[in-house]
Amino acid sequence: METQKKIFMTRSDDPAVFDAQSSTDIAAILQVNQYNRTALWWNGKSDDFIDAAILGRCLPLLPGSVTFAHKELAGVPTDPLSETQIGAAQEKNANVYVEAGGVGITLWGTMGSGEYIDIVRDIDWLEARIKEEVFSKLVNLDKVPYTDQGVAILENVIRGVLREAQNARVLALSPDFTLS
Repeated sequence: METQKKIFMTRSDDPAVFDAQSSTDIAAILQVNQYNRTALWWNGKSDDFIDAAILGRCLPLLPGSVTFAHKELAGVPTDPLSETQIGAAQEKNANVYVEAGGVGITLWGTMGSGEYIDIVRDIDWLEARIKEEVFSKLVNLDKVPYTDQGVAILENVIRGVLREAQNARVLALSPDFTLS
């Protein structure tokens, strides 16, 4: 998965995820290898399909409009984890689903590397939109000259996508982006 522009969610009920000394559990392996496209969700009952639930909860929403942290999940019971277990999972960038204030919430929303899932998704979305718009311009114009004018045509296309990303909250409004 790491070589693809895709995101992989998986789940584990291995108690070694909570063992700080364990280096052979899946969370430790994902973390040490800095997997940036794989997210692990610890779930005490592997048939609850927490990975599918979080994807179903967040992917229908537009990039820039959702994080994978602090979400309630339909049909998935929370895991009764201790603060020690929660902390140990966080140390290994493993995500959990626990009760807080009487509500089930996902914690962290991170990939094995520690990067946030929504950041990876948003960057993928931004790269895809830039490629689509540049391709569209190249295909629909008879010629994009190899001149300052031609560069300006493509620069304007890219600026337009970056403004769209700012409006979608994929990119911050301030400081403004720069192109070079």
